[in-house]
Amino acid sequence: MGVSGSGKTTIGFELAGRLKIPFYDADDFHPQANVDKMTAGIALNDEDRGPWLALLAQEIAGWNNNNGAVLACSALKRTYRDTLCSVSNAVEFIYLEATESLIRQRFSQRDDHYMPGTLIKSQFDTLEPPETAITVQIDQSVNEIADEIITSITMEKINNKVANAADIGVVGLGVMGTSLARNLANNELKVAVINPPIAGEEYITEKIAQQFPEAKFIASTNYQAFVESLSKPPTILLMVKSGAPVDSVIDELLPYLPADSILIDGGNSHYPDTQRRAAYLQQKGILFVGMGVSGGEEGALKGPAMMPGGNSKAKSKILSLFTPIAAKANDGSPCIRWIGAEGSGHFVKMLHNGLEYADMQVIAELYDVMKRVYGLDNEKIANVFEKINAGDLESYLLSITIDILRHQEKGTYTLDEILDVAGQKGTGKWTVEAALKYGVAVPTISAAVEARILSGINHNLMVNSTLQHKYKSFTEVEIDKFKEALEVAKILTYEQGFSLIKSASDAHGWQVNMKELVATWRGGCIIRAKMLEPMMTALTDNHSGSLLADEYFNSKILTQKSSLNSIVEQALAHEVPVPALSSALNYLLTLAASQLPVNLIQAQRDYFGAHTYEKKNEPRGTFYHTDWSK
Repeated sequence: MGVSGSGKTTIGFELAGRLKIPFYDADDFHPQANVDKMTAGIALNDEDRGPWLALLAQEIAGWNNNNGAVLACSALKRTYRDTLCSVSNAVEFIYLEATESLIRQRFSQRDDHYMPGTLIKSQFDTLEPPETAITVQIDQSVNEIADEIITSITMEKINNKVANAADIGVVGLGVMGTSLARNLANNELKVAVINPPIAGEEYITEKIAQQFPEAKFIASTNYQAFVESLSKPPTILLMVKSGAPVDSVIDELLPYLPADSILIDGGNSHYPDTQRRAAYLQQKGILFVGMGVSGGEEGALKGPAMMPGGNSKAKSKILSLFTPIAAKANDGSPCIRWIGAEGSGHFVKMLHNGLEYADMQVIAELYDVMKRVYGLDNEKIANVFEKINAGDLESYLLSITIDILRHQEKGTYTLDEILDVAGQKGTGKWTVEAALKYGVAVPTISAAVEARILSGINHNLMVNSTLQHKYKSFTEVEIDKFKEALEVAKILTYEQGFSLIKSASDAHGWQVNMKELVATWRGGCIIRAKMLEPMMTALTDNHSGSLLADEYFNSKILTQKSSLNSIVEQALAHEVPVPALSSALNYLLTLAASQLPVNLIQAQRDYFGAHTYEKKNEPRGTFYHTDWSK
């Protein structure tokens, strides 16, 4: 539609050819009386147009019943357009917008139209521009105008195919996937859901939709229907088990995904897999993002910490969708930041989990020392942790530890009934492997991983200790000692983790902003803790990214390291294993040592393999070899 001279016929004919449907010109349906009137230079009135518009409406209804058509019609007034839609509601208006000066210029160049240029002003006087039509400026080539219209029609058709098109889709309705889907729905987003077609789980999707009717999920039983239920280009969050299941779901979704679709892997995938998938999907025109999500079931539902990283074209869409559902730090800021390029989001989540392993192991070892060295019962240990948690060391893990220690069932402490064998899902091991790859020492995280592995060995087969000892007395002094030992161990563990992130970031060009990353961990996630606030201050551009370079943390270590040393000493004297605490202490002693015994190792290497060595007080890079047999 548009005023005469805007190119309705030319553009309409081009569109009909591209869409492979018939083209009609509304002027061809005018009765002869109207044609004679316009030829005489007399403008048509509404009475003249009434029968003509009614005839066109009938024709449109017939065309819609036969795959549609393109009609070129001025339809300048809203009432005219209402008449055209009176028989069929499947009418899409395309408005060719033009200035009066441009139309006059066009009329001056044509002599084959029965309407004289003197009626141009009456056209613009009559025109009531549509509010909802696809509007295209006509000062472009025919191809450019047609391209723009085709794109707009296609997108509008897709978006309107489902009247209630979802803002985001979630694949995988386990605990985390369902909780995130509910969180999104609670924040006024329309959410489509589907569970992968796994044997024995055929009815999970329908079950979840029925279980949470308030979420108004759009549930689908196949991937084609699922993608079609989404606004386009679709945004899809994958919440499936890491490894082969992620690749399987991607392969099944791909045939239905248009270009610029956004796929987000929100599981605990290994970051090299994420990099591989991102490269593969980029070739397919799909934007892939690996997003670390922390907080467990409760966090996913009420506000998780999120660490997305991947194709930067998806950044604004992802932040707009997920910022409202993210956890909030004490200062009110959302616990979500864009981490960097492909693989970065899952790398920092992997490292987060490695720190989680170490935090849990250190707390468990302190519990063990209190129990087996000092003879404290569960309630007294809970009281100690409660006092520690009331200060600068306040954390989620300490809070739940207190609850666990006090929990009873039928008069028995639940903790005392739990088998002392720990499980793991791989992220801790991946962290240790990454540390070896990038040449960074993470001994406390490694010790935590190895402690879980060792717990799976039937250690009761070992010869029991015959060491006899009395429990040490426990005073208020000991509470401070345990607090300081925990604080030093935590600082040293996080120093190890931050060093690994920095090395990987440098290797891949991720440019991870350490301060912003730590900001995402202040709420929602498992390792959220009050200590993260001063860590943010320490990890500014004024430092090397090292906590040890910060005066506040350096002072903490220097003044409190004796407490860590004392706890380790007492534990070993009573044959209580403390691998994480002792590894943190050894890490510190190694960094602080003026002389390390690796000079002997270098000599040994040179002896049996001629690997050479450097000398003290000589420029670095100058190597020597000794013939040790002489």
